Parts: sequence; structure tokens; C-alpha cells
Amino acid sequence: LTFEIDIADFCSRFQLEPLKTLNGLKFLERDEYLTLSESVFLPSRLKIAVSPEEIYHFQIEHAVYDPFIKTLLRSYGGLYEQYAPIRESDIAKRTGMPYMQAIETLKKLEAMEIVSYLPQTDKPQIQFTRPRVDSIHLHIDVNYMKERQQIMTGQVNAVIRYAEVKQCRSRQLLAYFDEQQVEACGICDVCLEDKRKEKQDEISAAIIVEVRTLLMGEVRLTLDELVSALQSGNEKERLVVIRTLLDAGTIKSDGMYYYI
Repeated sequence: LTFEIDIADFCSRFQLEPLKTLNGLKFLERDEYLTLSESVFLPSRLKIAVSPEEIYHFQIEHAVYDPFIKTLLRSYGGLYEQYAPIRESDIAKRTGMPYMQAIETLKKLEAMEIVSYLPQTDKPQIQFTRPRVDSIHLHIDVNYMKERQQIMTGQVNAVIRYAEVKQCRSRQLLAYFDEQQVEACGICDVCLEDKRKEKQDEISAAIIVEVRTLLMGEVRLTLDELVSALQSGNEKERLVVIRTLLDAGTIKSDGMYYYI
């Protein structure tokens, strides 16, 4: 038994979570209760649902469908035994019908249980490979489920660590695959941030030296004079360093002038 399944519609109807539903189907597939074909394109298929004798009587009683059914039988072999792939456009061309009218005729024949018509689809397909069993006799490999849960938990934790740990991204990725002796890449966000901090530390150190040099002896400068006299860094970086030195007591201020 094979049928299509719209995961979103199925979950909405029974108030299920799509991801859990899909994973549940995969577990059933592993235990060989069914096979799941995800998003596989299947052409339209057709099968005669009655015997040759019954189709003959139907054609006599419903003469309006006679040319259409004859076209089907002449165009596709084996319709009584199995589903055959069809093309509605070819059927419309051979019968002289508009495309949509040919499809509607197929649907009407299906409604009258003369044919089984499966339109083309790219929805997932489920095929049951065992007779249906109730929940009491449904055996699921619990150990395998626990093993998969541990693996998935480890993978999720690895992704979280990758995002949160301030370590070279390339090193983290390669370490995940057991490659430990690797140099920092120098181009990821963590490496670039480290370089920026190193450069910032160098700039701050240079500003500190300059401030001490400018304020040596009895020199007293206003904030504007001190900032303008500094050569290293930008104005914001100079003000941050001056504030830090002031908080640490390395330099002093009377509200107007700065001095040591």
C-alpha cells in the first residue's frame, strides 16, 4: 500500500510537530514497517480498476466516455495489471479535448470507480512493507533511539560551543573532526577580534607613554590641549586612556588642568 503524505497538513490535523513526525517516520522506516520517499517527483499514473468485461459494459452504458477509454487503452499497455505513467497533455491531444477537460474526465472516471488516477506529485510517499499492527505489537528499537539522541545532543552542543567559545572557528571545526594541531586561521571573527584587541592594546600603551611624557615635571595641560598634543590613536581612544589613568590615580586633575 502506497500513498502520499503532506507532512504539514498531517501534523496540523493531528496537532503534531512536523520535525518529530518526520523523525518518527524515519524510525519506523529503519524498523522496516514502511519506506519513506521524501519529495520525489512522480509522474501521473493510471490503472483500470475493473475487469475487461466490466469496462466493456461501462462503455456501452456510457457511450460519452467510450472514445476516451479507447484512447487510454490504445495509448498505454498493462492498465489492467498495474499503474502506468501517463501524460495528461498527450491524452488531451489524442482525444481532441482541452487539457483541463481531459483531467476532469479522468477524475470523473475515478469517482465512478472505473479507473484509479494518481496525478503527478512531488510530495513524500509512504509505502507500507508489513501488515498493519497495533501499538501493543509495534516493536521499536529503543536502544537505537537512545543512541541517536546522544549523537544528536552531542551535535547540538558542538554547534552551541562553536557559537559561544571565543576560539578560532577553523580550529574548532577541525578539532570536531579530531584534527588538533592546527594554527589559527587569522581571518575568522574571533581571530580578527583578537588582532583588533592586540592593536588596541598597542595603541593604548603608546598613548600612556605619550601622556606621561607630556605631563612630566610641572607641566599642566587642559583636556583639549592634552588630547590635541597626543599623536597615537583617535580622539575617542585618547579620552578613554586619559579617563583610565585618571581613575587609577596615575594622573590628576583640578577640574581645569591635568598633571602628574
